[in-house]
Amino acid sequence: MPPTSTPPAGSVNLNFASKDFRSPYTQQGDIAVERQLAKDMSLTVSYIWSRGLHLTSVNDINIGAPGPPVTYRINDAGGNQVSTYTTPVYIRSNRVDPRYARINVVDAGLNSWYNGLVAQFQKRMSHGLTGSASYTWSHTIDTGQGGAGTPNIFASGGPQTYVPGDYSHEKGSSVLDLRHRLGIGFVWAPTLIRNNSAAAKYLVNNWQLALLGTFTSSPAVTPTVQISTAPVAAGLSAANTGSLNGYASVGLGNRVPFQPIGSVNVGKASKIDVRLTKNIPIKERYKAMFTFDAFNLFNHRYFTSVQPREYIETTTNGLGILNPAAGFAAGTAASGFPDGTNARRLQLGLRFIW
Repeated sequence: MPPTSTPPAGSVNLNFASKDFRSPYTQQGDIAVERQLAKDMSLTVSYIWSRGLHLTSVNDINIGAPGPPVTYRINDAGGNQVSTYTTPVYIRSNRVDPRYARINVVDAGLNSWYNGLVAQFQKRMSHGLTGSASYTWSHTIDTGQGGAGTPNIFASGGPQTYVPGDYSHEKGSSVLDLRHRLGIGFVWAPTLIRNNSAAAKYLVNNWQLALLGTFTSSPAVTPTVQISTAPVAAGLSAANTGSLNGYASVGLGNRVPFQPIGSVNVGKASKIDVRLTKNIPIKERYKAMFTFDAFNLFNHRYFTSVQPREYIETTTNGLGILNPAAGFAAGTAASGFPDGTNARRLQLGLRFIW
C-alpha cells in the first residue's frame, strides 16, 4: 500500500511555544556567620536560598471539556473493595480541534524553591589531626519540574500534570529533595617517635588514617498507577490513557492522584570510607606509599531506587478497578554514580613518588 501524506484525523501532536514564553531563571542568596572557637577551630552557620522562576512546562490546549465522572473501585491485595475514587475523564470526542490529538503549548508555568541551613565545624591541622563536620537541613519544592531524565521540559508527548493547566496541583517535595545530610571527615597523621631512627621512619611514624562519612535522610518518589484504559460511558473513549482522568501523559502525570506527592521513601544513605596510608621514605627525593582503602566499611546497603507503581488499573464491564501492584515501594537498585555499587569494597595500592 503506498504511503499517504494525510495522517488519520486525531493522530498528530502539535508542539509550539507560548506567545508569552519566558526563559527560566533563578534568584539566589546566602548569608553566613563564622566564629573562631579556638586557635585551630571554627564554626560556620549559613542560610542558603534559591528560587527558580518560569521553568518550562507543557499544557494541552486541545483537551476540551471533560466527560461524565467515573468512579474507580480500589481493592486490597485480596480483591476486596476498600475505597473508591471519582474523577471526571476527558474524552476523545470533546477535543477542541478533532484533526489533532494533542496541541501542546510549551509555556513557563513552573517554579521551584530551595531553603537550606548549614552548620560546619572545621579543625585545621595541629597535633597531627585535621577534620570537619557539616550538617545540612534543606527542603526542595517544585510544581512538577521532575528531575534527571523526566523533567517537564522533555514532555514532548504531552503534559505531565494531572489537572490541565493547573501546576499548583503538582506542588510538592522535589525528587532530589534530601531533608537531612551529615558529612564528617578527618585525617590523623601522628608523629609517635620524634627522632630519625630506622624504627621511627619505617615502622612507627609516617602512618596516616583518613575517614569520610556520609549520612542522609531518604529521598522520596511519588506513587504511580499503571493504566490500561480509562473507563468512560458506552460509546466514548478516553482522550489519553496516561492518567486516571484521561489527560496527562505517562510520566509525572500517571501519579496516584489521591496520594501525596513524594510519599514513598527510597532509603536512607549511610556510608563510611576509610584509607590507611603508610609512607616509606627511600631517599630525599623518593618515597613509596602503601594504601589500604575500604569503601562503605560497614557494608550498609541502601536503595537508590524503588518500585513506585502502587496500583494497576483494569476495566471490567465498564468499571475501573485499581488493584495493588506487587512489589510496591520495594527496592529495585542499590547502585549509582560514581561507584556503580554501594556494597563494601576493599582496595590495596602501591605508589612510587619521585
